[in-house]
Amino acid sequence: FASHKAMADLHGKALFVARRGRRPLSDGIRLIATKTCPNCKMAIALLDKAGMQYEKLIANDHVDLVERFGIKQAPTLVVTNPEGFEKYKGVSEIKGWLTAQK
Repeated sequence: FASHKAMADLHGKALFVARRGRRPLSDGIRLIATKTCPNCKMAIALLDKAGMQYEKLIANDHVDLVERFGIKQAPTLVVTNPEGFEKYKGVSEIKGWLTAQK
């Protein structure tokens, strides 16, 4: 998804530091998915079953966020907070994050 140049721009977790005119993002949980990804459907089912409030974003419709977070695969769960963000790639990492939230 993300270009090499975009990946080179992402150092550390300084999400809330505006770069090149980027606006800070609000805290929250975002699932980056694609329309045809079977694992994305599994991740959605897991999040829904756990009752998590999240925003589902289609990668091709949100290229700016894909580049900002350095996302290379779907599904990827991005959890943002005042300190930065954390990424959980694939169903197994998302499942592990959900287990840790209980």
